[in-house]
Amino acid sequence: MTINEFRWGIKPAVPGHWRETLSHDGFEIEIADDWIEVRKEDNGERDAQQKRAQQIVEGIVRKIGLYEKAKFTATFGSVARFDAESNRRDTTAFISDSVKASVHMDIVLTSADGTVIADSKKEREAELLRFADLCSGNENLRAISDYLLEYHSDPQKKLAPLYDIIERADKIFGSRDKAAIALGVSKKTISRTTGVINDKTIRSGRHRGQELIGQRDPSPAESQLCEAVAKQIVNEYAKMVENGMAPK
Repeated sequence: MTINEFRWGIKPAVPGHWRETLSHDGFEIEIADDWIEVRKEDNGERDAQQKRAQQIVEGIVRKIGLYEKAKFTATFGSVARFDAESNRRDTTAFISDSVKASVHMDIVLTSADGTVIADSKKEREAELLRFADLCSGNENLRAISDYLLEYHSDPQKKLAPLYDIIERADKIFGSRDKAAIALGVSKKTISRTTGVINDKTIRSGRHRGQELIGQRDPSPAESQLCEAVAKQIVNEYAKMVENGMAPK
């Protein structure tokens, strides 16, 4: 039996609590600190396998980034063929990067008889794979997720990507009113959010190049509002995609 092994380098390294080996869509997926490897038995269609593996990895990396509020980049680094009979592995390339440490706690709730009621780790793993599938088939979900990751990865926390999320939602649903209703965000809340993002007195606002004297940073409440609305749009649209109710 010959196994195709596709590996992506991940930068920066993901927190250690994401390290796991999962099974999905016929693939074995191993998540390490700074790489993800996807493996599947060779069926003579390696290019198709690699394309599907790429979709899975990109979705996983997006979802980890949304959980961690950081942008992670997956770079395809190697493809190998492992012959189990001869115990030989032919690898064409390899990449590796730095390691990042973090602290995380998972919770398992059990009933008195030992039945598992909730397992946060298993739930996160299932969500990774579900989100990967949703993203692979929906460009709008990929786009708004990437806008939110762009915001999280920016040390200056410029607000423009959050406005891009709102604009994309307007386009998806045909108007701001329709987007607000579909996504469960009040029109008033969206208006407040865009008001903050477009405020020329805010240093990280959308109108760069139009700075005024005496600019200020957004207040914690303003930042929280903008982040919360953007996150709700992403989450609610993902639910609609999953339920087959999202307009394309």
